Amino acid sequence: MRPYLSLRHRDFRWLWTAQLISLTGSQMQAAAIDWHVYLLTRSPLALGMVGLSRVIPIVSLSLLGGVVADRYDRKRVMLATQLTMTAVAALLGLLTLTGHETLLTLYVLTGMTSAAGSFDNPARQALVPRLVPREDLPGALAMNLTMFHAGMIGGPAIAGVLIASAGGGTRGLAWIYMSNAASFLA
Repeated sequence: MRPYLSLRHRDFRWLWTAQLISLTGSQMQAAAIDWHVYLLTRSPLALGMVGLSRVIPIVSLSLLGGVVADRYDRKRVMLATQLTMTAVAALLGLLTLTGHETLLTLYVLTGMTSAAGSFDNPARQALVPRLVPREDLPGALAMNLTMFHAGMIGGPAIAGVLIASAGGGTRGLAWIYMSNAASFLA
């Protein structure tokens, strides 16, 4: 079975493409936040705290996220989480553009994104089997894994290029955050 054949199903193809765009934007933002914290503090400890602000919501909310994905309409769950992540990215961009970002706001907004992701990911994963017939499900899951790795590699790489081309300052970071907000439109 060729995994790419799962893309012949319109709804899966749309979801897959949108996920690739959105995940790339999210990974751009993750790399930008790391650089942002480093620019603000030059502290390895402060940079490590970004990871903590990401993992605490995931560990504490992932089981609940799975329950919500099973009990409620997955499209509505995803819409709510995507709107939350869009608002967080836009707020990061706005705060950065205006010079009002603080270390605490970066931590809190990073935590909010992770919390939303704890609900978004189970809903998204549970949606895939409904978009392709059973015989194409292994291919669809393989394509999702490919998309995930492409976004995880491509997002930080693109962010690095954008940060470098903007001189490494915070102005370039604001545009990365805004680009991530726009990526959720997909």
